[in-house]
Amino acid sequence: MLINAIEIYKEILSDIHNQHTDNKVSHLNRSILLTNKIRLIFIIDAQNENRTLAVLLPGGTSSSVTNKFPKWKGANISVNKIDAYINKADTNNYVIISQSQGFDEKIFEIVVNDIASELSVENSYNGTVSCLVRVLNKWKRFFDFHSSIEMPEQTQQGLYGELLVLRLLINTFGSKAIDFWSGAEKETHDFYVNGHAIEVKTSSLKDSERIRISSEYQLDAEDVDGMLFLYVNFVRRSSTDGQKLSDIVALIDAMIDETSRIKFHDKLFNYGYIVSYGDKYTCGFHVRSTNEYKIETGFPCITRLLLPQGVTDIAYSIDLNLCNDFKTSWENIIDQIKEDDSHE
Repeated sequence: MLINAIEIYKEILSDIHNQHTDNKVSHLNRSILLTNKIRLIFIIDAQNENRTLAVLLPGGTSSSVTNKFPKWKGANISVNKIDAYINKADTNNYVIISQSQGFDEKIFEIVVNDIASELSVENSYNGTVSCLVRVLNKWKRFFDFHSSIEMPEQTQQGLYGELLVLRLLINTFGSKAIDFWSGAEKETHDFYVNGHAIEVKTSSLKDSERIRISSEYQLDAEDVDGMLFLYVNFVRRSSTDGQKLSDIVALIDAMIDETSRIKFHDKLFNYGYIVSYGDKYTCGFHVRSTNEYKIETGFPCITRLLLPQGVTDIAYSIDLNLCNDFKTSWENIIDQIKEDDSHE
């Protein structure tokens, strides 16, 4: 059963607004019994319009089960009885996940939609608690690293540039290229392929070939077992047209198998991109040109070996007009990183 929590809350809210003044109730809800016997109750407080999701616990589940759930700013979690829906052989205990006061309702709805979707494909009714713990932990990690579900345009631009290179790698390596993408895992370089590394930079500066390097390790070829390459995208950013993140994500989805697609979506989530929220990333991009470089002795960069003891966390800019001697091509990069690929 496909659950759309966002639409369900929209329907409940409409009913709240259409209540007769002399017959108003404090809460309105919708109850759905999934095919795996997990019952979900979607609730809205008619006064403050805060959202709640109640999930039926399997019979015999201790009320202390809430100790298993992660605590994060977006939700209040408790266990309570709800007697409106009688379930044979159950105690009518529910996990109550309520929107925290002041937390954005649209974000909460997206979290609930994810919970409902995961519960709907859970194999066993008895897997309810472990599924909830898994999904809530995932969202706790998201908010530990990301202050908002909204992605700044600069971050969208960086992700777009990495996805452009990911598509190129899929063209050569197929679905296994998803494993090469490390930018979503906060590693030093954006891609690791057979011991080699590719660093991706994406610039939208007009009439400039400067790029920003964020640490002394990003262009340190000594920090990589094999070769280190720099791939630079020059793009025009637009609020009215161009390819959006959801467009390129859909293209990549169509290129890979189902197992890799799940892994790809998990990596996007770690980066801060939520697939179900795709239409909200409205920044568009036009690729103007690309340059590729091999990082080797003489390339203008700052590395850890050049720094005085105690100096670290270096950020600096490079003028690529002075790097022409190090230019290469994507075809040459592929030839060098695939030569020891095990499937060849």
